This record gives sequence, C-alpha cells and structure tokens, in this order.
Amino acid sequence: MGAVILSAQITTQAIDQMKLARSLGSIESLVELSQHTTELIHDLELERTNLCLATGYRVAVTSGDRKEAPEFVKAQQDALAQTRIAIAGTDERLLQLNKFLAVRDAAALPKKLANSLHEAERQLASISAVRQQLDQQAPDWDALSSYYERVIRMLMGTVAGLAELTNDGELLRILNALVAILELESSASAEHALMAHVLAAGEFRPGSYRKLVTLSAEQELYQDVFSTVSAYEVKRLFDEFMQPRYRDPVIAMRRVLMAAADDDLTERPEAWLEVGRMRLEMMAAFEQRLHVNSAQFAAQKQKKTQRAVSVSAALASGTVLFNLILAGMLARGITRRLSHMRDVVEKVGDGNLTVRADVSQRDELGKLGEAFNTMVREISESRLALNTQARMARDLEIATEIQRSMLPKSPTHPEFEFAGNMVPADEVGGDFYDVLTDGEALWLTVGDVCGHGIGSGLVMVMTQVAFASSFIQDSTANPVQVWQCVNRLLFDSIRNRLNDDRYVTAQLLTHQGDGRFLCVGAHQWPIVYRAQTGLCETFESTGPWLGLAPEQAFVPSSEILLGPGDVLCLYSDGLPESQDANEELFDVERMQATLAESMRRHGSVQQAVTDLYAAVTAFSGRHDDDWTLLLVRRRDSESCGLSRLELARSDS
Repeated sequence: MGAVILSAQITTQAIDQMKLARSLGSIESLVELSQHTTELIHDLELERTNLCLATGYRVAVTSGDRKEAPEFVKAQQDALAQTRIAIAGTDERLLQLNKFLAVRDAAALPKKLANSLHEAERQLASISAVRQQLDQQAPDWDALSSYYERVIRMLMGTVAGLAELTNDGELLRILNALVAILELESSASAEHALMAHVLAAGEFRPGSYRKLVTLSAEQELYQDVFSTVSAYEVKRLFDEFMQPRYRDPVIAMRRVLMAAADDDLTERPEAWLEVGRMRLEMMAAFEQRLHVNSAQFAAQKQKKTQRAVSVSAALASGTVLFNLILAGMLARGITRRLSHMRDVVEKVGDGNLTVRADVSQRDELGKLGEAFNTMVREISESRLALNTQARMARDLEIATEIQRSMLPKSPTHPEFEFAGNMVPADEVGGDFYDVLTDGEALWLTVGDVCGHGIGSGLVMVMTQVAFASSFIQDSTANPVQVWQCVNRLLFDSIRNRLNDDRYVTAQLLTHQGDGRFLCVGAHQWPIVYRAQTGLCETFESTGPWLGLAPEQAFVPSSEILLGPGDVLCLYSDGLPESQDANEELFDVERMQATLAESMRRHGSVQQAVTDLYAAVTAFSGRHDDDWTLLLVRRRDSESCGLSRLELARSDS
C-alpha cells in the first residue's frame, strides 16, 4: 500500500503537469510555441527596419538637397525590394505559427496567454493596411514604427504567458531570461530601425532624437533586468555571445550620431545597419541557445516523469509487505515534520519572521519548507522595502520642496514686473527659471536639463546656483564670459564628479538698460508681445548648450528690446510640444495667440500665465514633460517711477 500510495502521488503530479499543458499537448510543445513566437518577433523586427529604411529614403528623394538624386532613388528601390522580401518571410513565419495553434485547444490556454495571443492576432489583422503605406508619398515613419512595436509587445506577452503552463523552477528561470532578453532586443531593434530611417532621410525628424535618447536609456534598463532575473550560467552564456566586438561599435556609432546635427548626417545607413545587424543576430543566436536548453530540459523532465511512474508501479507490485512497515515509519516522519511546519506557521502568524522551517531532507516536504522559508524571507524583505519606499517617498517630497523653493518668490525691479510657474512631469523635474535682481541690475535665466527625476533635478540646482553665484559676484559681468564660466563648472561637475552625460539647454538674458537685453545660449526662442500692436513676435537665439564640452571658444549673443508695456515670454519645450489625442503639437503659434489674447483682455502677466497653462491643459489632457513659463513685462514710464519710489522706501 505504501508503494501504491507513493506511485499514485508521483503519477498524480505527472497528470497535473499534463493537465496544466493540455492545450499544447506536452512540455515540448510549450518550448516549440515559444520558439515559433520568438522567430516571428525577429521577422517583424527585420521587416520594421527595412520599412523604416525605405521610408527614410522616400523622404530623402522627395525633399532637400537629395531630391531626385539617382543614388538615393536606387537606394530607395533596393530598400523597398528588401522590405518586400522581409514581408514574405514574416507572412511565412505567421503561417507556421497559425498551423501550430490550429491543432491545439486555444480555449484552454491560461487567460494571460490567451489574451496576448488574441491581441497579437487582432493587431496583425491590419498589417496589410500598414504595409500599403510603402506606396504613399509621405509615409509616417513614427506611426509605422509604433504599430510594429505594439505587435511585438503583444507577442512578447505571449512568451511571458507561457510561464503559467509550468511550475518547474528551472524552466521558469529560462523563460524569464528569454522574456528579459526579448525586451532588450526589442529596444535595440527599435533603435536600429529609427537610425536607419534618420540616416536614410539625412535628418532627425520631429521627435526622433528624443526617441533615440529614450531607446538608449531603455537598453541599459533592460540589461540590468536581464542580469537580475537570469541565473549565473545564463548570464555567462550571454557574455560569451555578446562580446565587445558586437556591442562596442554600436555604442560608439550611437554616440557619434547623438552628437551630430542634421547637417552632419551625411553618412549612408549601411554602416549602421551592419553593426546593428550583427548585434541583433547575436541576440537571436543567444535566444536560440535558450530554446535548445529549454528543449533539452523538457526532454529530461519527460523522461524523468515516465521513469518515476514505472518505478512506482514496480514498487507497488513487488514490495507491498515491506512498505506496510515503511508506510508506518513514513507516516510518523511526515506527521512529525508536518507538526513542525504547523508550529513554524503559527510563529510566523504571530509576527516572528526570523523563524525558519527544517529543510534538512530533500523531498517534497523539504521543497515545501524551502518555499515557505523563501516566502517568509520575501515577506521580511518586503516589509523592509516598504519602509525604504516610504523613506524614498519622503525624500522625493523634500527634493520637490527644495526645487520649488529655488524658484524666485516675488522678484521686484523698478522697470519690470514678473510672473512665472514651473510644473514638473515627475516629482522632481529638470526645468528651471530664475530672476536675479539687485537695484537696477537684472538677469533672467531659463533652462531644461535632459531627462527627469532626481539626477536632472540635481543638475538643475547646480545650474541655477552657478548663475546666481555669478550674479552675486558681479552683476555687471559680460554674459558671454559668465556663460563660459558656468559651462566649465557644469562640465566638470556632471562628467567628472557625477560620472553622468546629462546636458543643459539654457538662456541667460542680462538687462543693459532702457529695456535692452543681451541673450546668450540655446533654448526655446523667446516670444515678445508688443503692446502697441497687440501682436507677438519670435526672436531667434542660437548658441551652445551647457555641459557638453569643457570649453566654448565662441558664444554668440543676440539682442532683445522691450518697449513700454511689452512682455517677454521665456518657456521650456514641454509647453509647445504638448500633444493631444491625435499627437498634434500645441506649438508656438498657439502660445503666441493665447498670450496676445490674454494681454489684450486683462493686461496682467499673472493672468497670462494662468491662461497659458489652462490652454495647454485643455488641449493636451496629459503631462508628459516639465512645463516652465516666465513672463517679464516692462512697465510704462509712470509705473517705473512709482516702482522706484516704492523700492527706495522699502530700502530705507
């Protein structure tokens, strides 16, 4: 009876495993579905890259200096041919996956896996309409890339959902590593396609540079996630595949392209395609190795289950009498260990998270004890993590308060009045503005640190303090020299001390008297509302960014003149680049119209700030970037005299 009980237990476990994977037939089918899905993802990524390359050449041959250039027309035709080859490969791979699923009971799949498959099928149903954009004169590369990104995400969700079909720890670790490396590959492939489009078009299209920076940051994050969830052997195998000769050229070329301006994008995309292709191929080879490992493990698991069932049957038929005695011994041992587990559970229920179950024996109860110990340890770690998160939340609140306190409270000047606001997208933003006054002296600063969060907020504070220190030291200093000094300080602090690669787009405006400002730096072009005409105009201001190079030998300056009643508008890119549901930008023209309308109706810069923020909020309905705005209005002669008298009384 003991042998029968043991064999029944093992057989029941095997039957449960078969029921868990009944929709696929066997554990080998689980691995096969994962491989089909992964290969379809690779084909879609290749199709996206060729499609973005073709649309880039389409842009090149229909506009700019490359218009109708024979070599670009030929390159476009080659890219279109390669795209159609890739499309044929994708269709063939999709057909294989559909044939595989056709003979399985898809209705019995776990909910998460079934939903991911259904959504992927729904997205793929419209792929023909997306491909037809190849024949359009001006296809939207961003919409095309976003479509493929959604499909790939759904297919990766299918691979992740396969984890619900097995409760084996080793196979789960392999699937988790596969999902993590697919995330990394998806981001790398998106970057590959984006830069193929940019290099083919010869320019950064609107939003493409920001997308490139985002994808670069994503890859670092996914690399960390992969290192966290993968076993040591898997990480070591990954390092063998992804050698520096496949990784370093991509990093080097990415840095060159991110540092280049549109006029410098004269290279053909073949070099980028080659280095990116080698890296993606090595990732695909690594994924194939994971599939091989999982298939080998599946075969071993199946053999082990069959062998266990056979041994159980033999024990049941040959050792019945012996196992009557053994059953009593096992019952006493199991009862004793279960009593021990019960006592441990009660202690944990009383709040004692230091107690652990005995796992000296490596049987099912030992595994249960290990799982229980892991659970208790994770509960303890979760409590510690919650406490840490609470402290971090408080630290973020403090950082937010510090950032808000850095903004000018109520600046005063005999000739100007001020109104401004800064609303970060995250708890801590990277935007800033400042109004520095001392008697007749007046400096205005506005800027945007790349990125969000604590790091950007720290660089923002350093930049704001650097300008303020220069003002306190000499409010009559040459703005070009001040800019060069602040740049050296930021470059040393960001690169050498913080070991970071952030930079700052900013402007410094110093009042020279009679409403005349000298402007240095590169940021959003200032807007000036003219009181006499009731209209707005934009002033082009060019110059270098802060923190990119240790020295800036040439810093151009421009001049802005404000007449009585005129309003100077300084702002960050978060306002004009806010998008509505159709991804249409709020743009500078709407800002000018809103500012002019508010000033004509109310004549108040504070009300104009309120109206501008209300207009952007109503237009966009979301807040993806920091919103910063500073309005400076020059008083008329009578107001200037009264303001100077009030300041003199205040000083006395």
